[in-house]
Amino acid sequence: LLAASMDPTISVGGILNSIGGNTRVGGDRYFVAEACEYTNSFLSFNPTMNIILNVKEDHLDFFKDIDDIRHSFKLFTEKLPSDGTLIINTDIDNYEFGSDPAKSMYSASDITYDELGRCTYSLLINSEKTDTITLGVPGLHNVYNSLAAIAAARKLSVDMVHIKTGLSNFKGTNRRFEKKGTFNGVTVIDDYAHHH
Repeated sequence: LLAASMDPTISVGGILNSIGGNTRVGGDRYFVAEACEYTNSFLSFNPTMNIILNVKEDHLDFFKDIDDIRHSFKLFTEKLPSDGTLIINTDIDNYEFGSDPAKSMYSASDITYDELGRCTYSLLINSEKTDTITLGVPGLHNVYNSLAAIAAARKLSVDMVHIKTGLSNFKGTNRRFEKKGTFNGVTVIDDYAHHH
């Protein structure tokens, strides 16, 4: 949305250098928020589009078990209006993006890595190669994150040129697999608050 000059308002948990913090006050048409399931806080939102990257056992100091977590995500999806959009990882269930092209509208093939672990891949839409995507962040998990972003951006009619620019220019957030430097031959990576 930023690459397409669509002036989104943004509120996320991590610090984005591209916006100089974790919030950006933009226009009133697009509001992008990173919502967390912890304490069911995401149920306070009234979204028109939900992107669910994964549903795993986490925050077990609040949730009883994975079924309790899944129930909360179900409630989150039910908050969508009848004309709303749900973008969900098909590795969770049979929806829009994931590792299996046979059951995913958006998937990736021919994934390669550069020397910093950043991926380039063939974008498959409905199992057909449509473009080549290069990411500015490392890791296979970011391929799946980018598929969700592509699905959302296309739903919002963002041109593929802007989608590709946004994905290649995105360098991640602070404290999310952030290389801090090297000390005595040891590379230091800050990866705060990640569930493995």
